[in-house]
Formats: sequence, structure tokens, C-alpha cells
Amino acid sequence: MPTWHCRVTSAEKPSNEQAIFQIIQDKSQQLVEQDAQLMDSISGGMSIDPLAHLARAQALLVYQLISLYDGNIRLRHIAESHIPVLDNWMRQTVDYASQSDSLGSFLVSPSCADAAAKCLPWEKLVWYSWILAESLRRTWLVVSAITGVYLNSRSGVAYCLGGMMFTSRQGFWEAPSALAWQKRCSEIYGGLVRLTETDKLFAMVAPEDLDDFAKLALRITFGTEQMEKWGIEIPDSPS
Repeated sequence: MPTWHCRVTSAEKPSNEQAIFQIIQDKSQQLVEQDAQLMDSISGGMSIDPLAHLARAQALLVYQLISLYDGNIRLRHIAESHIPVLDNWMRQTVDYASQSDSLGSFLVSPSCADAAAKCLPWEKLVWYSWILAESLRRTWLVVSAITGVYLNSRSGVAYCLGGMMFTSRQGFWEAPSALAWQKRCSEIYGGLVRLTETDKLFAMVAPEDLDDFAKLALRITFGTEQMEKWGIEIPDSPS
């Protein structure tokens, strides 16, 4: 299985700007080119690792965010050609994850997931499975948002990767252990919701009961003014 990682730098200056752009271009292209290697390995009978598939999608997502919004024409052109690639990777990841009987075992031992599933306590296996599934769901939503906003602002094109629920209530994603997560599950509904239904949260949930991801999704969808009316203080952006 190839290794997928994303390497960027925040030390962008006029003197090294072009070098950084070239690195981003090369790394993103290399990441996409590894897809053929992966598909050949799967065709040859290699076991499917949903965690690795999610990792490559997240790595490409970071490159897409930089390339689509930085302003460099060359990077933007390449990133536009990678939009269908990332869409396809996300769909593949969901498909592969849905085929796993013990998704959480991949967080413990990706190369020996079946053996790990037999050794893990049941409560940890369930918790790990939820973590990986929720990571996939949230990544799906971020991909959809970043691509959708770009295409809409560029040419007014409506874009939707597809509906995906996510856990909106505070205390689930932040749980430090399987025991804490199970306790939270027994106390309150996790608030699974689609982005198209998030307006219901304004009427049904207090602001302090939502986690940071849900608040960010609401702010992106409905704007800062609506969030402030609801009781969420939005800090001023740095000048």
C-alpha cells in the first residue's frame, strides 16, 4: 500500500513562492498518479484499508484547498482537474468502509485488521469504528463545501457531492475514551443531521449543546449574523 501524506509550508514569501507552488503541484500530481498503483493492487487481491483510502483523500483535500483558493492560475487549473478525482476517492472510501465488518480495527492495525478485531474489547472496537466513520462523514462534508463554494463563485455552478449525515452534539467527538463515549451515547442522542436540515438545530438545540464542527457548518451555511442572533459570539477576523 502506498503511503499518502501532505507536506506544505506556511513560510510563504515572495522569494520562495514559486518554489512552494511547484512543490504543491508536484506533490498533488504524485498523489493522484498513485491511484493507478492502488487500483492495480486491489485488482491483484490486496485487502482494502478504509483508513488509508481516507488518508489519501484528506491529503488531496488539503492540496485542493490551497490550489483552488490561493490565486495561482496554474495550481487552480490543476486543482480543477482533480475535482472529479477527489469526488471518486470519497465515494470509493465510503464504499470500502461499508464493506468492513469491523471498521475500528483499522485504527489499531491496518495490515492485520481481522486479527485486531478479535483482540479488541467490544466497547473499544465500536468506539474506534464510530471515530473512523465520523471522520469519513466530516471529510465528505468538507470536500463538498470547499468544492461547492469554489464552483459556485467561479461560474455559478451548483455542486453537491451527495447527502451525508454527521454527529452534531457536543461530547461525542470530544470523548477521551470508549467509556466516556458510551456514557454520552446513553445520556443523549448524538444529533445525526444532514446539512440540508441544519436549520432545525436553531430551534431544537441550545448553542452550547453543539460541537465546533456543527457550529462551523451552521456559520458557513447561514452566515455570521444568524449565528449571533442565535447566541454564538463570533470573534472579529484579524486585520
